[in-house]
Amino acid sequence: VVNATGDTLLVHKGSVTVANSATIESKGNVRIKDATVYVKQGGKMKLNAWCAVGYLENATGRLEIDGGEVESTANRMTIGDVADSTGIVVIKNGGKYSNIEPNDMGGITVGQNASGTLEGDNGEVNLGENTFNVCGSASSTAAVTIKGGGVVKTKGVVYGSGTGGATITLNGGMLAATMDTDSFIPGNQNLTVVVGESGGTIDNGGHAITIGSALG
Repeated sequence: VVNATGDTLLVHKGSVTVANSATIESKGNVRIKDATVYVKQGGKMKLNAWCAVGYLENATGRLEIDGGEVESTANRMTIGDVADSTGIVVIKNGGKYSNIEPNDMGGITVGQNASGTLEGDNGEVNLGENTFNVCGSASSTAAVTIKGGGVVKTKGVVYGSGTGGATITLNGGMLAATMDTDSFIPGNQNLTVVVGESGGTIDNGGHAITIGSALG
C-alpha cells in the first residue's frame, strides 16, 4: 500500500501503473496533470478526497482503468478540470469506478471546466444514488461513450451550464437507474443522447424514472 499523506498527490509527466494486487491510497486530493495513470488487473486506487483528471492548461491527463478498480469514498472525480486542459478516463476489460458515498456534488463530472471524455468499454461506473454530471461550466464540453456491455449506474444525468455541449453515446452499453427520479435524463438542447449501431439500454431497475431527452 502506497499512502499519499500530504494534502495533494500530483501526477505530472510520465506514467504510473498500479497492478498485481498493489493498492495506492490517497488521503488527500489527487491531480493527474500531464500524465497517465494505469490501474490494471489486480490493482486498486482508493481515493479519500477529490480526484481531478486533466489539471494543467494545454496538457492531457489520462486515467485508464484496465481491469482494475478505482474507489472514491469522498468528494468526486472531475474530468477536464482546469480551463484549456483535457481529461480522459477509459474504463475497460471489466474495470470499475465506484463512488457510492452520498455527496451533493455528484459522483463524477465529465467536462468540469474544459474538455472531458469518458469511455466505458466493458467497464462499470457505479455512482449509487449520486448523479452523473456533464459540462460543469460555460467553457466545458463532454463526450461519454458506453459500449461493449459497459454500464453506468446513477441517480440520473445532470447537465451543468454552458453551450459547449455534451454527447452520451450508447453503443452496446447501458444507463441504469438506482432510484426514482423525474429527471433521469434531462431535456436540454445542449445534451445529445445517441444510440449506436450496437444498440443501447436504459434500465429503470424497477424505479419510476422520466427521460426528457430524445434518443437519437
